Amino acid sequence: SAASDVYKRQFWILIIFFVLFSIWQLWVPEALDDWRWGSEVGIMRLKTWFEGYNGRYFGDILVIVLTRLPIVLRSMAISGIMTAMLYLIYQLTEYKILSFLICVFFVVNIPTSLMSQTYGWVSGFSNFCVSATMILGFLLYHISIFKEKKVSKLKTGISMINAFLGSLVLENSTVYLIVLSIAFLIIYGVQYKKLHKGMLLHLIMVGIGAVSYTHLRAHETLRHL
Repeated sequence: SAASDVYKRQFWILIIFFVLFSIWQLWVPEALDDWRWGSEVGIMRLKTWFEGYNGRYFGDILVIVLTRLPIVLRSMAISGIMTAMLYLIYQLTEYKILSFLICVFFVVNIPTSLMSQTYGWVSGFSNFCVSATMILGFLLYHISIFKEKKVSKLKTGISMINAFLGSLVLENSTVYLIVLSIAFLIIYGVQYKKLHKGMLLHLIMVGIGAVSYTHLRAHETLRHL
């Protein structure tokens, strides 16, 4: 069938992207502070729970893990996250193959200066690309609420974990997730005249993550004063 052919084509596009991106990552050297994260410095930061550094707990832990993986596994992990990002974009475009291919084109043709801050830098990748992927997942869950009569508890639980961890990757994404949570709650409330518990739980999870981050930053500010 036509639908089956589209699915197969999409599947192979993702597989080809994953393989080629993995191969390309094999040639990307560690840069900037990747060396420090991959050394004893990274472990010391983890032991002190990043005291005096920042509140990007999940992002920082991800950097420590990625910088310690063998080059082949690290390349595959980074490529896997990028492939997941593209698949989420594909879902957001409602499986329009042309829109998806345009996204693929822009992903692989970003300026060198931007590439050096994302795909070419493990720390930058962990902050920017990972947070973008988690925000896409957050968006898909909330959009699915308006399209599906009932969202499964498993899907809600996974999305809540994603929301919490997503708030601990990058400050900008934390603010964005809070704004999105409130906006979706308001839109749903206006449209259906009731409060959606799943959306409220997502806002709470993001709020907990935001408080964890701001608590550390406030503690460090007071300590230096």
